Amino acid sequence: MIYEYTGEQKIVDGMVLRRIRATTTLIDRGISEGDVGGWIESDSNLIDRGWVGEDAVVCQGAVVSDDAQVRHRGQVRGTARIRDTAVVYDDAIVTDAIVADASSVGGDAQVGAGCVLVVDTHLRTGVFPVAAGHSE
Repeated sequence: MIYEYTGEQKIVDGMVLRRIRATTTLIDRGISEGDVGGWIESDSNLIDRGWVGEDAVVCQGAVVSDDAQVRHRGQVRGTARIRDTAVVYDDAIVTDAIVADASSVGGDAQVGAGCVLVVDTHLRTGVFPVAAGHSE
């Protein structure tokens, strides 16, 4: 495991989230041993070399794996899967979707159920899928 819990906790939407800290250095991603990371609900939210940094949140059944990252104030919820080298950052929210390969979701983008972002897809704004009656 590349992280440990810091002992800090907070409650968000009735969920107890715990802050993490890096237990190893990952030079390729600018993470040093001892760096304080973001917030996860359980060990099942973060596997392999996945990382949650700054004030980002990963909760519910969401999983960040491989070399994927959630940074800044990004949120990953529901059954979302962030994998490979994908990144969720800024104020982006991913719920019940897949972000994979070298794709990224940032800015104020919101990616929801049924969306699969692969290869080299980059979103910075908008709501996906677009709700009925909503136009971009």
